[in-house]
This record gives sequence, C-alpha cells and structure tokens, in this order.
Amino acid sequence: MRTLLATVSIGARDRLTRYSLPRMEDWSRRCGMEFQVIRRSLIPAERPPHFNKLAIPAHFPDYDRYVIVDDDLLISRHAPPPPDTPLGSIGLVPDEEQRHTRAACVKWTGNTGFIVADKSTAPVFADALVRGSDATIWGYADQSALNRSAWTMGKLESLDRRWNFMPVIHHFVTRDAWQQWSTRRTYRLGYYLDILLRPGSKNRRMIRDAYGVHLVRAPYPWLFSRLMS
Repeated sequence: MRTLLATVSIGARDRLTRYSLPRMEDWSRRCGMEFQVIRRSLIPAERPPHFNKLAIPAHFPDYDRYVIVDDDLLISRHAPPPPDTPLGSIGLVPDEEQRHTRAACVKWTGNTGFIVADKSTAPVFADALVRGSDATIWGYADQSALNRSAWTMGKLESLDRRWNFMPVIHHFVTRDAWQQWSTRRTYRLGYYLDILLRPGSKNRRMIRDAYGVHLVRAPYPWLFSRLMS
C-alpha cells in the first residue's frame, strides 16, 4: 500500500518547522511512507491556507492512503506506523474543545491537525473544499468543513488521542481556565514550571507518551521537542 505523508507549510514557518519537519521525515522513513512538504498553494490564494489540506487527495491521486498533518505537529520518535481506519472512513482525533459545536449531525468534533484517510474518501475532501467553513461547527477553516462533510456522509472515525495531543489546550480546557491562561502570566508560568521541573507530573507524562504533540497556543517548539521521546 502506497502511503503519502503530507504537510502544508506556506510562508515563514521555520520557527516551527525546524523542529517538526525532521521528525516527520524520520517517521515517514521508518514506516515506509512517501513524504511531501507542500510549500505552494493548491487552491485559490484568497482562501485560508488551511484549506490546502482538503485538496491533497485530488492533487496526489496515485496513493492508496493519506496521512495529512499540520506543520506544527511534532511526531514522537517512538510513534508507531499510522493507525488503520475502516475502508472509506476519515480518521480524526477528537478535538480538546467539544462545547461549541451546534450542528446536529456532529456527534463529536474532530481536530484536523492529524488526518488519516484512504483514497476512496477523496469525494469527502472535495465536498468539504467546495462547501467551505461551517459556523455551527467548532474549528477554523478546514476543520469545520471536513467535520460537516464527513459526518453528513457517515465517514468519520475516532483515533487515539495520542496522535494529536494539544498539551496547552488540554491544560486549560480540562480546567475550564481559558480566562486565567489568557490573562495571567503567573498561571501560564506555573504550567511551564510543572513540565520543566517535575518529570513525573501528569502534564509531562502526557507529552512524553504522545505520538504527536500539536503546538496550538504553544509558543516554545524547542521546549516541547526536548520533552518528547
């Protein structure tokens, strides 16, 4: 089975990709995947670049399976081969934030920072790209679009959360502490001291045990890369 590991990285992204891309390339080599960094837009320039992820199956049709990851996702050195999904299904990890989706068709909101799909799901990606964002589904650009199309067509499969772990989001969402995180520097400092100085802390263990650490609202990629296996 021919598998494409693809990431979209357009513009000045070196602050992140100097850590993420070598990890992706190593993972692709270990698992026999072909690796592609997409640096030029596959879609009209006026659309948010995130939608490029939805265009990948159509632009690279000669693969049996696609693993599409954000360029701010750090793949662990102990990550196994990508998870299997049922034929015709799109695999997503449930987003850390599940409170804001209102669309009746969505049972849970998947995060599109890590996507696994086989070639038969290309029509789902195409539908999401054409329809665009949905304000009733949590997530920016491609996330709400792909969730809507996949749930409407009955094509979504839940993946192990370790594939797309968002440590900072997890920390403040599980504590309902967005206000403290966004306004109190001392609150943020407490989290970083915990993961730096307490090797046995739950926060540190979750980073170490993750297969993929997604750097959403995490401004220190060098730190999370160092803490990962």
